[in-house]
Amino acid sequence: MKVNFFLFSLLFLVVLYGGNPANMRDLKVQAQMEKKNWHEEAFFGLHYDIHHNVNDTEVGGEMDVTALDARFYDSRRITWNLMPWLHRWGGEIRPIKPLPQLLQESALVLANGGNLFVYSKPQRNGHLVGWHQDLLAEMAKFAWQRQAICQHSKSVPQVALLHSKHHYYSTSNLPLFRTNMQRPLEGALMALLENHYHVDVLNEETLTRRMNEYNLIVVAEQTNLPLSIIEKLEEYVYNGGGLLVTGGFAAKDFGKILGVERIGDPKEGRYYLPADGGVIQFRSPVQFVQPTTAKSLVFLYSGQEVKTDVLDVPIATAATYGKGLVGAIHAPVFEFLNLNRYPRFRSFFRDILDAVAPKQLVELDALPCVEMTIRKKENKFIVHLLNRSSDHPFNNSTFVEGVPVVGPLHLRIEWPKRPTQVRLALDSDGLRWDWKDGTIDVKIASLHIHNAVVIE
Repeated sequence: MKVNFFLFSLLFLVVLYGGNPANMRDLKVQAQMEKKNWHEEAFFGLHYDIHHNVNDTEVGGEMDVTALDARFYDSRRITWNLMPWLHRWGGEIRPIKPLPQLLQESALVLANGGNLFVYSKPQRNGHLVGWHQDLLAEMAKFAWQRQAICQHSKSVPQVALLHSKHHYYSTSNLPLFRTNMQRPLEGALMALLENHYHVDVLNEETLTRRMNEYNLIVVAEQTNLPLSIIEKLEEYVYNGGGLLVTGGFAAKDFGKILGVERIGDPKEGRYYLPADGGVIQFRSPVQFVQPTTAKSLVFLYSGQEVKTDVLDVPIATAATYGKGLVGAIHAPVFEFLNLNRYPRFRSFFRDILDAVAPKQLVELDALPCVEMTIRKKENKFIVHLLNRSSDHPFNNSTFVEGVPVVGPLHLRIEWPKRPTQVRLALDSDGLRWDWKDGTIDVKIASLHIHNAVVIE
């Protein structure tokens, strides 16, 4: 097994070592790591239980996929890694990514508790290119600086996004690869993250076991759900949980608790949604419903005029069931969002979430490009902040040439007693905080690529 693993390491020439970059060009360093079982204990390892790659599939798409995969892998409760590629997929050319892009990808993996496994492609004669190794050294330095707040940390449950195996395997003919079946999940996750919710992604078995740890569960256009999981979700809401379901089949699958009656089958068409003082045009099958005990949250529009084009057709509803609250959007809006990242969609979902989501443990005021992840480690409560913006307009290259500094950021954290310490993990200044009436108020002047608020 040692020999096979070493050959695998040589094949990919994965070298992530925080010492002198010149040393990384000597494969003896890697061999010594093998002899010492370094990979079994190290933060940046050469082998872990789950492995996947991070590469460019579309503009910005690789980071969206990575955000979903990282949160799902982390729910499996075993060590895992995601593999940033040093180069962009480009046929025979394969240009090397800029360092800011590599650090963004690294930060996303690390902030979610993962380990790095970097793919560096050598020359055909086995030569390791010097400046490639210099980039790897910078990635290693970036990661080692974050080891104390990332390694062995655990997610703090807030919002759960269901990744149903029954939906995936019953609708995908390529179950080993990314398919269109993941689009609703990617869209839902981006809607939640851009509105600054902390999200875990779980399958049915894990969600059933841990359901009561979460204050909101999102079922984003997941079909073919077994009756057992539907009944568990109904029980969860009845006992006080929050649930948001979307899709044309939501009223059929969850009709018992949604408080609506279906009117026929979902109808394909061009529709308009109100958002942020205007409307969003989208084409999708919509399930028309008639509220019985539910409240209508948003109505469809027949055209672009906000004041005159409203229809008496609810697209989003909310109802109480037992002690809990359940909301529904009666169309596959998250799949549409994944394909069309209209800014007004973000506002539309924020209004829905404000109506159905319980108060969150951490509230963040920041630009939508700031992604928040909440973790804990020993006696530390850690709020990771990742800046996913780019200072160069996106085009077909998908390169992040630089990451602009954003700020200020404002966090409000529910905390029963005054904490001993509130600090930034990577800076000695730039943060001001106060505690009053069970809430920590944190103000951060600026954020570059990644930082974290640590509370003890």
